[in-house]
Amino acid sequence: MRKVLPILSWIALVGVIAPPVMYLADFVTLESVKTWMLVFTIVWFATAPLWMGRRSG
Repeated sequence: MRKVLPILSWIALVGVIAPPVMYLADFVTLESVKTWMLVFTIVWFATAPLWMGRRSG
């Protein structure tokens, strides 16, 4: 589980950045961007504090 959390939070961070870029490239609608950014923001805030700032080991 400890190795899954950083991976999941990095994927969520990319998921927050990707929708606006896809919107600018005219691949998705604005409503879709808002939905995906909300979902990925919630995932990032749920996973990042569980592993950031802790020593591994």
